[in-house]
Amino acid sequence: MYILRKTIKMLITISLILVLVAPTTLAGSEPSVSSQRLQDDFSAYVAGSDGSPQWITDDISWEVNNGCFENNSLKKSFAKYDSTVGTDLTFESEVTIQVSQGDKYKSAGISVYSDNNNYWSLALVEGPEAKNEMHYIELQEMFNGQWCVQDYGETKLKVGSYVGDGIEWKYNQPYVLKISLNNKSITGVVCELDGKKIWEKEYIFSSENCTKKGIPALTSAAVETKYDNAKCTINKKVYEVNAVSSYPELKIETDTTISGKKTGFFHTQKIGDKWWVIAPNGNGFIAVGTQRMTYKGIYSEALGYSPYEQNVKSIYGSEEEWAENTAERLNSWGFNLLGIDSAPSLRYRGLAHTVSFGFGSSFSKYGEDYVIYGLDASNHCFPNVFSPKFEYYCDDLARKVIQEDQNDPWLFGYYLDNELSWWGQSFDTTYGLTDLVIKKDKTHTAKIALINWLQNRYGNISSLNKAWGTDYPSFETLGKMTLFTGKNQLAINTDKTDFEKAIIEKYYTITTGAIKKYDKNHMILGSRNACGTEKCYDLVWGIGRNYTDISTFNYYGKVDLQAETAYDQIKVNGVYQNVELSEIFAQIYNKAKQPIMISEWSFPAYDSGLPCTVGAGMRVDTQTERAKAYEIYQKALFNMPFLVGSEFFMWVDPPAEGLTKSYKLDTNYGLVNEKDEPYALVTSVAKATNGNVYSLRN
Repeated sequence: MYILRKTIKMLITISLILVLVAPTTLAGSEPSVSSQRLQDDFSAYVAGSDGSPQWITDDISWEVNNGCFENNSLKKSFAKYDSTVGTDLTFESEVTIQVSQGDKYKSAGISVYSDNNNYWSLALVEGPEAKNEMHYIELQEMFNGQWCVQDYGETKLKVGSYVGDGIEWKYNQPYVLKISLNNKSITGVVCELDGKKIWEKEYIFSSENCTKKGIPALTSAAVETKYDNAKCTINKKVYEVNAVSSYPELKIETDTTISGKKTGFFHTQKIGDKWWVIAPNGNGFIAVGTQRMTYKGIYSEALGYSPYEQNVKSIYGSEEEWAENTAERLNSWGFNLLGIDSAPSLRYRGLAHTVSFGFGSSFSKYGEDYVIYGLDASNHCFPNVFSPKFEYYCDDLARKVIQEDQNDPWLFGYYLDNELSWWGQSFDTTYGLTDLVIKKDKTHTAKIALINWLQNRYGNISSLNKAWGTDYPSFETLGKMTLFTGKNQLAINTDKTDFEKAIIEKYYTITTGAIKKYDKNHMILGSRNACGTEKCYDLVWGIGRNYTDISTFNYYGKVDLQAETAYDQIKVNGVYQNVELSEIFAQIYNKAKQPIMISEWSFPAYDSGLPCTVGAGMRVDTQTERAKAYEIYQKALFNMPFLVGSEFFMWVDPPAEGLTKSYKLDTNYGLVNEKDEPYALVTSVAKATNGNVYSLRN
């Protein structure tokens, strides 16, 4: 009967009914009076759907199943209905909380959503263990990033009607939650399915400091919840017209002696025997960057705050003042690129900027089903590219991050990830990730993909057994194995390598495809690989070049301060030997066959007062030696004809107490210390060396 009821509803219900279409007006003008009715009983979606295109979700945990929209995210998550913004609307949905997750505050409900920092939420809430897991109902406002502002300070609102104090909701019992918003007030109502009202609260808009417009949204956090029969009527709509984006004139120092193709965006071009990035104006450009420049600095779990943030707040008073001063410093020290994790407030101040997605690393945090290699203490991971959710996740992330960036001439390019564990189980093979897939349970989607791949390759188990020198009775049996061995191990290893190629190809196809769907103008800068000379990277460089514009890697080499040479110790015929940095990077370039860029390097010194116990990089004794090491290394990089960029790690020192318990980074990496004081010897050498990038290059 339930299925029949849902089928009939699907036939007689139109998911989106436009009763009257009003003429478009500019955002901020008096909204046109009209009506838009929305109705969705979730019966018209394929099982496992994310609700698109009607619903826009911010987490992969949203799924339509059995005619209901479900969510099980541990963090607060929204599913927003793709409607016009309303100033006079009603929105309701059936909400059933099924299972609790974790011991913190949990909630599920509906919202009038303007953005992540401004919305109203009507929710069923469960308190943490410390508050006896009390069940209650709330109507709360997030305004300018502050929660519960309707009850205090300048944003306090007068309470109108209030019914239901002390009411407690129950698990696995559906409730109808309804929000009504107009220009005078907002009201939240909770009813049982038979219409009996059990809770109501109204806030009167006595202040302009509140959220008075939005779109309907579902929301939950740390509970398994299902939603059904969502309905909304918008009586007044604000039609927002996106103005054509305009950007400040690009003013970045370039090499005017190098003339390349003028496209209006950064791109690469080989001129003579040298690779160059060509700036939007057509001149030569070599990226000289540093990274992690933010007003908030670096948070220490042990301290419970960021010392840098506290210091710069007292020095500058605002992020705008900090950004102006910081950009001025960077320009004077010869930097021209904002590397990863740099504050947007620094943009358009004489430096190009980068954007980093973290496709694989962020996807991997969702748990075992989403990884091939899980996160460890060093934060290394590799995503399960065979998860049916990976492609959706990358597309959704690209859409959100890129927005209008596709037209920005200041945008240097996009990083896909940072130090993914391409090596899997071993740095010394070309099938380390495949070995990890083999160890997965037969129900894991990566393991299923591997068995299907083998079945497609061989057709039947007899052909596989003949090639491998094995006697597996079926592919199903093979799926239960955690190790592939046979008389012909060479053939097995060849297949494992070929499947590794499929893993790498799928990663690049999905991630770069997501970017190019929304932005075809800007460069893709690769995945900031960890080193790159090991055997595990042979396939990565070869496949990655088909999808990226620049091959990027983090490389903490060494310097000989007396000989003034840059080098490192790498394996040569199985034995570690000192090899010049230019020769090492030439090996990477010859595999990548495209311009390369070193996206992280540094030389910490022991005289900074920091322990310098955790983190990469050759240690030196003094800032004098550190400055010399900077000069030697940077000059070596600029002299390489195939290298088009360098990012120094990093802007500010981490706290002596480290970042977290699992990653106690406590090392002198900064151009400035936590008091925002420059390491003068290092920055003066940076100024001289960076400033000569084009003369060194030529």
